[in-house]
Amino acid sequence: MVFLGVLSLGNNDFSNTQQQWQIAPQIEWSLLSYPALLAQRDAQQLLSDAAYSDYKQVVLSAISESELSLQLLIKESAQQGYAKSRYFHANNAFLQAEAMYEEGQIPYLELLDARQDVLTAQENAVDSSISSLLAKVEAYHAFNGRWSYALASL
Repeated sequence: MVFLGVLSLGNNDFSNTQQQWQIAPQIEWSLLSYPALLAQRDAQQLLSDAAYSDYKQVVLSAISESELSLQLLIKESAQQGYAKSRYFHANNAFLQAEAMYEEGQIPYLELLDARQDVLTAQENAVDSSISSLLAKVEAYHAFNGRWSYALASL
Protein backbone atom coordinates (compact mmCIF):
# COMPACT_ATOMS: atom_id res chain seq x y z
CA MET A 1 0.00 0.00 0.00
CA VAL A 2 1.36 3.44 -0.87
CA PHE A 3 0.23 6.63 0.80
CA LEU A 4 0.58 9.90 -1.07
CA GLY A 5 -0.50 13.12 0.59
CA VAL A 6 0.12 15.53 3.41
CA LEU A 7 1.28 13.70 6.52
CA SER A 8 1.10 16.63 8.90
CA LEU A 9 0.91 20.39 8.91
CA GLY A 10 2.25 22.42 11.72
CA ASN A 11 -0.49 24.99 11.37
CA ASN A 12 -3.55 25.59 9.28
CA ASP A 13 -1.59 27.58 6.72
CA PHE A 14 -1.84 25.76 3.42
CA SER A 15 0.30 28.28 1.56
CA ASN A 16 3.68 26.64 2.30
CA THR A 17 3.25 22.89 1.96
CA GLN A 18 6.25 22.07 -0.24
CA GLN A 19 8.13 20.39 2.57
CA GLN A 20 5.04 18.67 3.92
CA TRP A 21 4.36 16.32 0.98
CA GLN A 22 5.84 12.88 1.39
CA ILE A 23 5.51 9.43 -0.07
CA ALA A 24 5.49 6.74 2.55
CA PRO A 25 5.49 3.10 1.39
CA GLN A 26 3.81 0.77 3.75
CA ILE A 27 3.58 -3.02 3.50
CA GLU A 28 1.00 -4.89 5.49
CA TRP A 29 1.05 -8.67 5.69
CA SER A 30 -0.70 -10.69 8.23
CA LEU A 31 0.81 -13.98 9.34
CA LEU A 32 -2.70 -15.30 9.77
CA SER A 33 -3.23 -15.16 6.01
CA TYR A 34 -0.39 -17.63 5.28
CA PRO A 35 -2.72 -20.69 5.07
CA ALA A 36 -5.00 -18.71 2.78
CA LEU A 37 -2.01 -17.88 0.56
CA LEU A 38 -1.02 -21.56 0.47
CA ALA A 39 -4.57 -22.56 -0.45
CA GLN A 40 -4.66 -19.92 -3.17
CA ARG A 41 -1.33 -21.18 -4.54
CA ASP A 42 -2.63 -24.75 -4.57
CA ALA A 43 -5.85 -23.68 -6.29
CA GLN A 44 -3.85 -21.81 -8.92
CA GLN A 45 -1.67 -24.87 -9.48
CA LEU A 46 -4.77 -27.05 -9.94
CA LEU A 47 -6.21 -24.57 -12.44
CA SER A 48 -2.93 -24.61 -14.32
CA ASP A 49 -2.90 -28.41 -14.35
CA ALA A 50 -6.49 -28.48 -15.62
CA ALA A 51 -5.66 -26.07 -18.45
CA TYR A 52 -2.65 -28.19 -19.41
CA SER A 53 -4.80 -31.31 -19.35
CA ASP A 54 -7.33 -29.64 -21.66
CA TYR A 55 -4.50 -28.63 -23.99
CA LYS A 56 -3.14 -32.19 -24.07
CA GLN A 57 -6.64 -33.55 -24.74
CA VAL A 58 -7.14 -31.26 -27.75
CA VAL A 59 -3.72 -32.08 -29.20
CA LEU A 60 -4.10 -35.82 -28.66
CA SER A 61 -7.56 -35.89 -30.19
CA ALA A 62 -6.28 -33.96 -33.22
CA ILE A 63 -3.41 -36.40 -33.65
CA SER A 64 -5.60 -39.47 -33.25
CA GLU A 65 -8.25 -38.08 -35.61
CA SER A 66 -5.66 -37.34 -38.27
CA GLU A 67 -4.02 -40.75 -37.86
CA LEU A 68 -7.36 -42.56 -38.11
CA SER A 69 -8.39 -40.58 -41.17
CA LEU A 70 -5.10 -41.41 -42.92
CA GLN A 71 -5.45 -45.11 -42.10
CA LEU A 72 -9.03 -45.05 -43.41
CA LEU A 73 -7.83 -43.30 -46.58
CA ILE A 74 -5.17 -45.95 -47.18
CA LYS A 75 -7.62 -48.79 -46.53
CA GLU A 76 -10.30 -47.33 -48.79
CA SER A 77 -7.79 -46.66 -51.58
CA ALA A 78 -6.65 -50.29 -51.46
CA GLN A 79 -10.27 -51.45 -51.35
CA GLN A 80 -11.05 -49.31 -54.40
CA GLY A 81 -8.14 -50.89 -56.27
CA TYR A 82 -9.40 -54.37 -55.43
CA ALA A 83 -12.94 -53.48 -56.51
CA LYS A 84 -11.75 -52.06 -59.84
CA SER A 85 -9.65 -55.16 -60.44
CA ARG A 86 -12.61 -57.41 -59.63
CA TYR A 87 -14.82 -55.46 -62.03
CA PHE A 88 -12.19 -55.68 -64.77
CA HIS A 89 -11.90 -59.45 -64.40
CA ALA A 90 -15.67 -59.97 -64.09
CA ASN A 91 -16.20 -57.91 -67.23
CA ASN A 92 -13.61 -59.98 -69.10
CA ALA A 93 -15.32 -63.16 -67.89
CA PHE A 94 -18.68 -61.82 -69.11
CA LEU A 95 -17.26 -60.98 -72.52
CA GLN A 96 -15.83 -64.47 -72.76
CA ALA A 97 -19.14 -65.98 -71.62
CA GLU A 98 -20.98 -63.88 -74.21
CA ALA A 99 -18.68 -65.14 -76.96
CA MET A 100 -19.12 -68.71 -75.77
CA TYR A 101 -22.93 -68.30 -75.69
CA GLU A 102 -22.95 -66.99 -79.25
CA GLU A 103 -20.97 -70.07 -80.28
CA GLY A 104 -23.45 -72.26 -78.43
CA GLN A 105 -20.95 -73.64 -75.91
CA ILE A 106 -22.80 -72.48 -72.73
CA PRO A 107 -26.49 -72.12 -71.86
CA TYR A 108 -28.20 -68.75 -71.43
CA LEU A 109 -28.36 -69.08 -67.62
CA GLU A 110 -24.55 -69.11 -67.38
CA LEU A 111 -24.44 -65.94 -69.48
CA LEU A 112 -26.93 -64.34 -67.09
CA ASP A 113 -24.81 -65.44 -64.12
CA ALA A 114 -21.74 -63.82 -65.70
CA ARG A 115 -23.74 -60.64 -66.34
CA GLN A 116 -24.94 -60.62 -62.73
CA ASP A 117 -21.34 -60.98 -61.53
CA VAL A 118 -20.35 -57.98 -63.66
CA LEU A 119 -23.19 -55.87 -62.28
CA THR A 120 -22.34 -56.86 -58.70
CA ALA A 121 -18.67 -56.05 -59.28
CA GLN A 122 -19.61 -52.72 -60.85
CA GLU A 123 -21.84 -51.87 -57.88
CA ASN A 124 -19.02 -52.73 -55.48
CA ALA A 125 -16.61 -50.58 -57.50
CA VAL A 126 -19.00 -47.61 -57.32
CA ASP A 127 -19.53 -48.11 -53.57
CA SER A 128 -15.78 -48.37 -53.09
CA SER A 129 -15.21 -45.15 -55.07
CA ILE A 130 -17.75 -43.34 -52.90
CA SER A 131 -16.12 -44.67 -49.73
CA SER A 132 -12.70 -43.61 -50.99
CA LEU A 133 -13.93 -40.10 -51.75
CA LEU A 134 -15.53 -39.86 -48.32
CA ALA A 135 -12.23 -40.96 -46.76
CA LYS A 136 -10.44 -38.20 -48.69
CA VAL A 137 -12.95 -35.66 -47.42
CA GLU A 138 -12.42 -36.93 -43.87
CA ALA A 139 -8.64 -36.62 -44.27
CA TYR A 140 -8.99 -33.04 -45.53
CA HIS A 141 -11.33 -32.36 -42.64
CA ALA A 142 -8.81 -33.73 -40.12
CA PHE A 143 -5.98 -31.57 -41.49
CA ASN A 144 -7.88 -28.30 -41.93
CA GLY A 145 -6.51 -26.80 -38.71
CA ARG A 146 -9.77 -26.48 -36.79
CA TRP A 147 -8.06 -28.07 -33.79
CA SER A 148 -5.96 -24.91 -33.50
CA TYR A 149 -9.16 -22.95 -32.88
CA ALA A 150 -9.94 -25.32 -30.02
CA LEU A 151 -6.52 -24.54 -28.55
CA ALA A 152 -7.11 -20.79 -28.91
CA SER A 153 -10.38 -21.07 -26.98
CA LEU A 154 -8.67 -22.68 -23.97
